[in-house]
Amino acid sequence: MGGPLEYLNERNSILFDDIEGLERALMGHTNQDYIEMKERCIKDAMRFDIQEATRRIKDKIRSVLKEFYE
Repeated sequence: MGGPLEYLNERNSILFDDIEGLERALMGHTNQDYIEMKERCIKDAMRFDIQEATRRIKDKIRSVLKEFYE
């Protein structure tokens, strides 16, 4: 799995199918909604940071090896 559907969602993006959907989405949010969306977007993007991804991979390898050698 991967790609845009992994990191674009209703929590951190405005999703729409057509121009009317975009208008409804934009009109349905407050400035505070956009501030919170930005914060969630940054937090979600950090999952794809190379250092964070490397840490998660190492943690998974350690976990598997620990289970295998116990």
